[in-house]
Amino acid sequence: MPTGIALGPDGAAYVATLTGFPIPTAGARVLRLQDDNGDALDLGETTVYADGFTAATDVAFEADGSMLVTEYNGDMRSLAEVGFKESHLFPGRLVRWRDGVMSVVADGLVSPTAVAVARGRIYVSEEFAGRVHVVEP
Repeated sequence: MPTGIALGPDGAAYVATLTGFPIPTAGARVLRLQDDNGDALDLGETTVYADGFTAATDVAFEADGSMLVTEYNGDMRSLAEVGFKESHLFPGRLVRWRDGVMSVVADGLVSPTAVAVARGRIYVSEEFAGRVHVVEP
């Protein structure tokens, strides 16, 4: 299911996805949509840009073109079993995807649902913590 969207530096739309139950580890991905005729349904208009995520919730881009992705905890099954109000027990993270390599920018985030970049700063919303976290690059 699509969970977040951002325009990339190339003008294409990038969509973070979250898999459905049973939420396979590393089964989520970010899709790239380059619409040529108004429907983004033709062969080649939608491609997998990045994969290896378990619970991708949003996507944004830094000035250098690096992609940022927020993720709920990789153990989504256990999180769903205890209830999302207990999400602080299963922290998520913010990762950077650059040239096909994923690196962790921040972890220990409580149910990170969105990411934005403005004036060189990275902002992550933490849903069940009720706050916006500023992450230094």
